[in-house]
Amino acid sequence: MVFQYLLCNFSHFLITKSVLFRELDLDDIYKGYLGRKKSCLEMPEISGHSKSTLILLYPRLCSAFRTPPLFLSGMNLAEILTSERIVPNLASEEQLPAITELVDRLVAVGSLTPEQRDPALTALKEREEQRSTGIGGGIAIPHSFLPNLDGVLAIFGRSIPGIDFCALDRAPVHFIVLFLVPEKEHNLHLKTLSSIAKIMNSADTRNRLAEAGTETEILDILTNRQVA
Repeated sequence: MVFQYLLCNFSHFLITKSVLFRELDLDDIYKGYLGRKKSCLEMPEISGHSKSTLILLYPRLCSAFRTPPLFLSGMNLAEILTSERIVPNLASEEQLPAITELVDRLVAVGSLTPEQRDPALTALKEREEQRSTGIGGGIAIPHSFLPNLDGVLAIFGRSIPGIDFCALDRAPVHFIVLFLVPEKEHNLHLKTLSSIAKIMNSADTRNRLAEAGTETEILDILTNRQVA
């Protein structure tokens, strides 16, 4: 348990100090986390996590080992979400179609140009091919860099029946927060990931999101969850 606590907080040190380590072997701690999930009958080989994957796993790993999570100074999702970028009932039933549906909404509301659609989809799909951004607990956070953006661009989608997202816990994904970051803005990328992971890690927030009836209600729930 002491080793697990130290490793969780060492991972936080790597994140907050933005050291240059690109990968960290988390086989033991991650398999220990999966070992606590009765639904996981097989242990996938997980090694060499990128820093972004580490951030996605961090709150759930610390929860599994009952260690207090620490986070980067974050943001309010009001800074990157609007009501027109809330999709309360996704039509898609699978991972890549869901990502395409959300990107198409960004184009439809004018947040992305038609010319940016295919590069955005390519970047997001390449990220999913590296490792699914379904982090467990019904949450997925697809993300990537995209040239010619002025700032972080995010969209939220909800699926009542759930989507097969190849998530780490193999459970259906009900909540997707997809975001794009300007090219080479690595610190902003990590900050955004950390903030979204912290907000969505709250069971109370997820329960309220599941019960919300409108785009406005969903936006209020997300934007009132300020990360300190």
